[in-house]
Amino acid sequence: MRGLNGPKLATLALLCLSASACGVPGDSGPRALDPADIPADLLAPSTSSTSPSQAEPDAGVAVEIWMVDNDGLLVPVRRRVTEVSTRAVIDELLTGATQAEADRGLHSEIPTDTSLNGIDIFQDQDVITVDLSSEITNAVGDGELLAQAQLVYTVTPTNRNVDGVLFLVDGEPREGTDDAGVFTAEPLGRSDFSELVG
Repeated sequence: MRGLNGPKLATLALLCLSASACGVPGDSGPRALDPADIPADLLAPSTSSTSPSQAEPDAGVAVEIWMVDNDGLLVPVRRRVTEVSTRAVIDELLTGATQAEADRGLHSEIPTDTSLNGIDIFQDQDVITVDLSSEITNAVGDGELLAQAQLVYTVTPTNRNVDGVLFLVDGEPREGTDDAGVFTAEPLGRSDFSELVG
């Protein structure tokens, strides 16, 4: 540099080194921060996040299950499940009507506390066997007919290759009834309950 002698050059170099030392030092990796060094407004809870109750309606996969209206007819309702499977939709059906559905005049004819013991799908026969707990026998008359219809209409769309449902109660076969009131040991399908759809 023209006009700079040795001492001035040394002073300039020292100033440059001092200026570079004033920068933010780099870290070799992440480091924990002392909470006292973080501004309070950054620690406050966010008001823009969605609460679980707000997010819940959009969670899971939408499925169709069937309830009964005040006229004794089957009505489809939408529910959300974590997975689309026969067990998941039956378990959802067995929970009964939600408060919102009840407010619309819907209910289930499947007795409270009925549980699913197991299912068995016979692909070569297009039939599914649904084994329910003994509480299902508390449904009698039209209630039993509607309870079976709810199960048939709920189960068959989940299994596209299944056309009929056989019922067991605690592992024992139970005859079904169609919408004409005829008892049968044959699998029941949607066509057997077509008169019950609203």
